Amino acid sequence: MTKKSNIKQNIDIDYLIKSSLTIPAETEKKVVLHKIMNVVLKSSGAQSGYLIMAENGELIIRAGSCPGEKNTVKTLNLKFENCSYLCHAIVRYVQCKKETLILENASKKGKFKDDAEVLDMKLKSVLCIPVINQNNLIGILYLENRLSDSVFTKERVDLTKLFTYEAAISLENSRLLEKMKQAEGELSRHREHLEEMVRERTGQLQKTQENLLIAKRLASLGKLAGSISHEIRNPLNVISTSAYYLKMKLNITDERIRKRIEFIESEVKKTINIIDTVLSLSGMKEPKKERIGIVNTLNDAVSDSKIPDSIEVVKKIPSDEIFIFADEEQLNIAFTNIIRNAMDAMNNKGRLVLEVEKTNDENVKISFKDTGPGIEYENIDKLFQPLYTTKARGFGFGLSICKMIVDKHNGRVEINSRRGKGTTVILIFPLEPVLK
Repeated sequence: MTKKSNIKQNIDIDYLIKSSLTIPAETEKKVVLHKIMNVVLKSSGAQSGYLIMAENGELIIRAGSCPGEKNTVKTLNLKFENCSYLCHAIVRYVQCKKETLILENASKKGKFKDDAEVLDMKLKSVLCIPVINQNNLIGILYLENRLSDSVFTKERVDLTKLFTYEAAISLENSRLLEKMKQAEGELSRHREHLEEMVRERTGQLQKTQENLLIAKRLASLGKLAGSISHEIRNPLNVISTSAYYLKMKLNITDERIRKRIEFIESEVKKTINIIDTVLSLSGMKEPKKERIGIVNTLNDAVSDSKIPDSIEVVKKIPSDEIFIFADEEQLNIAFTNIIRNAMDAMNNKGRLVLEVEKTNDENVKISFKDTGPGIEYENIDKLFQPLYTTKARGFGFGLSICKMIVDKHNGRVEINSRRGKGTTVILIFPLEPVLK
């Protein structure tokens, strides 16, 4: 080969190297590998070759051109041990020594002339280059020519080393960048998960704090109610008895006087109920659970609530009884409070829909839907706080008692309401467990 042709060959090789090393970052890795092997094969004079990467303690063939397929480079993902087109002993030797190995005629001279794979493949020219970065093996380039001796001259070896090192470093950097991005993604997901856990935990702590404040408030009210209950009940009983005596013994013909006496009796009862409510809130007893019928308990509560005729009651209740384990007296209190709240909300005029149904998750759902004015969304959670009320009269204990009762029965309370569309209170209790 003349000096001029040598220069032309070097120019072509430099061009190929430059074009391959300026591949856009967004190009897929398989395109990068494909170009690397194409340039290497053209610049080195090899018939076939493989780019082997060291990944996680294993050798993985990422690109190659098999014998008989010159200039046909394929991207691969093949374990080194499973490839039958190269000499494993030569590659393992270079992996161990981390030194470049050049064989002019591997079948006739050199370290591997008696190797079974070398003899079987009839190998002649072999070039095997380790790619080292900071004293770590990141890859191996294996090239061979089975037709000619001494193909891999010093000039070709130097150029191949230069290109292979730069290309392999780029691939390694790409791989590390990909791992870094994966790690960043994992960290981001982990951070989001931690933030979600913190938000949930913060919400739980806030809820616990609110419950503690409510319990403290209720305890204070309970002590106050307990200390003055006796002092208030005695005069209230005297007033109630006197009103009853006047109504029964006197011949009252004036309708206005009779109504005033009945009003006194009604107000005395309300006052006693307020005292009983505060006492029950401050020291609600643990429920005495037994097998009860939820339909029968609801019907009793409707009867006890004395719903006026001006309110239409619609019952969507199954004919068959539904059984749960609960304290019937406490459930009656809860149902009655909700019904009375609905009556007050409708100003004793409207429609109350009562519905009982089993759910698919082994629960029973009791719904109380009224046609009252409804509640603003932001005020719904406040309904369970004692002393909060949307009514002109009353102390706001009803739903607080209901929630305490439901919680003690491992149930839950839901409220759906829209301004001008009425309110639905839903109580959900676990069904009686089926004995197997």
